Amino acid sequence: VLIIVSAAAIILTRRAPPLTPAFLGLCTLLFLASAGVAFFHTGVEQHWWKLEDGCKVIPLTATDTAAVLAQIMATPQAHCDEIAWKLFGLSITVWNTALSLAMAMYIGVVAWLRGCGVARSIETSKPRNLETKL
Repeated sequence: VLIIVSAAAIILTRRAPPLTPAFLGLCTLLFLASAGVAFFHTGVEQHWWKLEDGCKVIPLTATDTAAVLAQIMATPQAHCDEIAWKLFGLSITVWNTALSLAMAMYIGVVAWLRGCGVARSIETSKPRNLETKL
């Protein structure tokens, strides 16, 4: 969803500049939601809270609805509290949380600047003549 909304924001805001702050605000909210989900998963991995039902991971190979449902119900539970892999000592959920928050802050600031007209005035301002006349 985030990728689709971000792509729509890039495409549509070039054609309809007044919509830019709204699309950027929506992207900010989606990145905050992503950070929230990632933080929750980080908490499960670090045993800050317990996920009672576990995590279910299956490759769906069935083609009709009844077979898909039967396949889902027959799937063994995965262990969500085990870290799958780390990069530089941090799990992927920590990286996801940090990067999602960083993107939300960046896009939120850009949305605010565009909403206030600050970014628009910077983009359209003419460069000053820095030559001095003697």
